[in-house]
Amino acid sequence: MQKKLSAKGQVIVVACAVVLVVALILCVIYLSSGSSAQDVSIKEYALVGKTHEGEYTVSLDLYRLIEDNYLPDITKPEVSENLAAFPDLQILSGIFFDVQFADGLYEISAQLATDKTPQQVDRILKRHGLRLINTTWIWTEEEMLFAYELNRPDVRQLDMREFILLRKDEQGEYDWVGVNHDLLLTATDWALPVNPDLLALHQGYQAIMALGVQMTRIFPSSTDIRYDFETTSSIENSEEILLANGVQLINTVWSWTRAEIDEAFARQPNIDVPQIPTPTPEETEEPTPTPTPEPSESPTPTPSPTVSPTPTATPAPTPTSSPIINSDKENSIKSLQNFDQTAVREAIRSAKEKFYGTRFRSSEVKANYFIVQSTTSAPYVNCFRLVYEIKLSSGTTYLVADIINVHATRKPTADYVFLTEYNSLSAALGTSGFPATQYTSYELTGGSMVFPGAPDTPFNVDGKVIPAAWSSTIVGADTWKVPQTSQYTLLQVLGYARNELFAQAGYDFGRTGTYFTFYNQFRWYVPTGNVTNTQLAAMNATAAKNVTTIAYIETLIKEG
Repeated sequence: MQKKLSAKGQVIVVACAVVLVVALILCVIYLSSGSSAQDVSIKEYALVGKTHEGEYTVSLDLYRLIEDNYLPDITKPEVSENLAAFPDLQILSGIFFDVQFADGLYEISAQLATDKTPQQVDRILKRHGLRLINTTWIWTEEEMLFAYELNRPDVRQLDMREFILLRKDEQGEYDWVGVNHDLLLTATDWALPVNPDLLALHQGYQAIMALGVQMTRIFPSSTDIRYDFETTSSIENSEEILLANGVQLINTVWSWTRAEIDEAFARQPNIDVPQIPTPTPEETEEPTPTPTPEPSESPTPTPSPTVSPTPTATPAPTPTSSPIINSDKENSIKSLQNFDQTAVREAIRSAKEKFYGTRFRSSEVKANYFIVQSTTSAPYVNCFRLVYEIKLSSGTTYLVADIINVHATRKPTADYVFLTEYNSLSAALGTSGFPATQYTSYELTGGSMVFPGAPDTPFNVDGKVIPAAWSSTIVGADTWKVPQTSQYTLLQVLGYARNELFAQAGYDFGRTGTYFTFYNQFRWYVPTGNVTNTQLAAMNATAAKNVTTIAYIETLIKEG
């Protein structure tokens, strides 16, 4: 049988319970008051870096702060993937700094990226034993420089040649190169969190993921081949960001012989190399506020000699004197590879509009030929020809515009253009005046001409045509150097080159169609909604300017 406590024993038990409750209450009050909170000087965890313009930046050394104050390890998945359970870490990870410079002094103040009030933040941190102090301070220029030199980590040099991925096509030729981002991240020796939201806060990680590589095949002779590589980035200051995080990339531009690239391919890790799909633009697609590629185009990549010679058409009279023919045959081009066609097409457009004057309404390029002599007995070295359908105030007509002996460096004017008018399109099409016994004719459907050594795809491993266009200004000449393949016309490739800039700005393409499907497979693409030209210009003036440049070349190809 159990014995009952005596009255005295019961009094003692009740008294102990009361004391315990009071102690707990006092403990809670003590903790809530912050009296037991550990002072954390934010100034001590300020990391000073520099932008590519040389301006100082200040960021928080979050990982050292966590380690010094015995907080949960944010790099562990059980913490980073359940950050809502650690409100103190949520607050600390959102700290950023505002830096103001005036009269030789830097005023630095810590800011909080949170929707909570300062009082709420204080209470949360105090409940977890923390109190932030020294959140605002002033440094002289000498103190700022000292902090920069003190915080600058030892630089780890990484050779870009060791972190690339190569792919071969069915014929055994290398068709693209990309960056092995995972291997490169491992080599940095950074302790990276698993949580994607926290990764976004790590500037070094973002700089690594922005890296790409472009490869160009060069043919110094008929038997030699060289591969030129250049490291690119979709953000401007990636080099400075990496340096601030203790990483320097070396050998970012290099060349390999065929034997050297084969050796690199043999050393490549045995991993699945991403495949770049080859979608065809849809007829109903409306990808951006600017013109889109013609959906009905079908590329004609290979040379097609004329079927039979036809009589030379007599050029129509022009408002100026007789057209000029370049007499410098030695420097007249025999290939359009990497040739800037802008001036040639602008000269033809000028001559066309001058010829028709106020009667002119619009024009559309129906055919484009580049004709090259196949024997030295041919009187001309080359001819660049556009065939137009012209809408006039009086009706429709058809026009053939020729520039003969296009020079490698001299820009032609309207005075170099021969114009011949026809009553029907069938009469205007073709390469009349250039017999197949003396000339080889190439049809440039959609502006395209596929050259020896052309890759299978115009896209790099990140699905981009001109990766540098997001951060560097391009000119018209750059658009004629994009890879031209048998699967796409140049117009279609330029459509992707332009739309990839909108995609990088978050344009969602209505979340349907070819462009959305294509870009949605890449990690860098984060669709957020509609992006107009004006919004793009406010976000990235360089990218907006490049959109205008690409769209202008597209118009030259389509309308002349």
